[in-house]
Amino acid sequence: MMIAHSLAVGSSQRKIAESLNVSQPTISRIARQDDVLAMVKNEERLLVDAIKTILEELRQNPLIIKEYERQLTKELFKCMRRTFEEYRRGD
Repeated sequence: MMIAHSLAVGSSQRKIAESLNVSQPTISRIARQDDVLAMVKNEERLLVDAIKTILEELRQNPLIIKEYERQLTKELFKCMRRTFEEYRRGD
């Protein structure tokens, strides 16, 4: 299960092998087994679901919305200032 999870989150076979004190070809052989491939697929699905949940919670968080609006306003004013300066210079 640890190998499947590590593969699902993008760890290299070499790093997994080092952490388990085995060779990379051993991890490669294990990773190709049908049950491990199914576990990797399941782990990937769980990670995607978790990320979707976190993003949805963030999207509904008033503090995140306020920060987004603040950043957007800041960038809008920067753009307006540049446009005004270009207008004054005659660009």
